[in-house]
Amino acid sequence: MIKRSLELLFLRARSQYHPLTPDLIEAIWKCCTQKHEEITRASLEILKELVQYVGLETLELIFQHVNQTKQEEFTELHVNFLKNYTINALKNVYGTQARMQKQQMQQTVEGSQKGAVSYGKTLTNFFKTG
Repeated sequence: MIKRSLELLFLRARSQYHPLTPDLIEAIWKCCTQKHEEITRASLEILKELVQYVGLETLELIFQHVNQTKQEEFTELHVNFLKNYTINALKNVYGTQARMQKQQMQQTVEGSQKGAVSYGKTLTNFFKTG
């Protein structure tokens, strides 16, 4: 059941209207602690995949949970999760930055085009009246 919920969680992670809430992240994290190994594995897999699509606040929340985990509670599953979390979080952050830069460039180009059109109209009007 946990593995099957991944697609629904992806939809929520990408939704503006029903994003992943801190309570939902808390519930998934609780499945990772002191549970059967397969439940822990599946829950960590879900978090690892979701990290690519969530906002910075959610990334920070997940990291806080990892950071609060006692060293003696860390298993190989947690170590692998931490590696994959880091990789996917960096992809998320750099991807977000790249998208923001692209949007800024598009806005600059659109602004330049509008300015050029306006300047062209001004020149046309000048020559018509002159």
